[in-house]
Formats: sequence, C-alpha cells, structure tokens
Amino acid sequence: MSRPPHNTATNRHASPAGLTQAAWAGFLYFSAIFALGFGFGVLRTLALEAFPKLTRLGAVLVEIPVILALAWMVCGVLVARLPLTGGERSAVVMGAFALALLLAAEAGLSVGLNGLSLQEHLALYRQPSHGIGLAGQCIFAILPWVRIRYFSPPARRLQTKP
Repeated sequence: MSRPPHNTATNRHASPAGLTQAAWAGFLYFSAIFALGFGFGVLRTLALEAFPKLTRLGAVLVEIPVILALAWMVCGVLVARLPLTGGERSAVVMGAFALALLLAAEAGLSVGLNGLSLQEHLALYRQPSHGIGLAGQCIFAILPWVRIRYFSPPARRLQTKP
C-alpha cells in the first residue's frame, strides 16, 4: 500500500527531516543560552563575593528574568530563520531537546567541576535558588512553542492544524 504524499500543512506528524531540523534548532538554542548562562554564572559568583549581603537566591532572582528575556530574543531569531516545518510540534521538540541538553550540561558541570555525585547534584534542586533556576529552565523550554503558537505569522500556525 502506498502512502499519500507528505504535506506539512495537513500532516499530523512531523517528518524525520522536520524532527532533525527541530533538534538542530534546539541545539542552537541550548548553545546560545548555555553560553549566556555560563557567563551570568561567573558574574553571579563574583557578585556574591563582592556583595556579602547578596544571597544566592537574590542573585538568581535578578538573573532569571534577564536570561529569559535573552532566551526569548534568541528563540525568536531561530524560529524566524529556521524552517520548522512541523509548526508547534517542531517547537515542542526544539524546546524539549534544548532543555535536555541544558540539564545534562548543568549536571555534567556540577559533577565534573564541582566534584558532586549525580545524586548530590539532583539534591541541589531542593534549595530555593536551584528550584527557581529549574523553573526558569522549564520556561526556557516552552518559549519556542509560545513563539510559534502565539507570535508567528498565521501561515506558520496553519501548519499544525489537522
């Protein structure tokens, strides 16, 4: 039995090529925000040493909105320039892949540079500053979907309609 031709406007499933493009977009999104986050982490560490009354939680509460604003801009550029042919589904893949890479890189740095075990790293999320950081990472992951769902041209949104 032959399959009907692939049509991204009506197909409910993203093609393998579309998934590859979404994963590539996720990798680029992760790379940009990880580099920015690493830089902000260095600045946060220096600020905590320079200003003894500044708490880690306070520093994170200042840092998260700035990084999310930058993530919003980076995401907008990537969504506009890369052909995410799967529409909202591709955006979800992009965000999920970027989040998975971000969490893996964060765990790798925690284990590799700080000498923590993976269990010790995961236990950090019980601290308010790390928990808020994780919430910020989850918001980072949904930004591609929000961009395509609510802020892209109507033609892009039509691609995900049945």
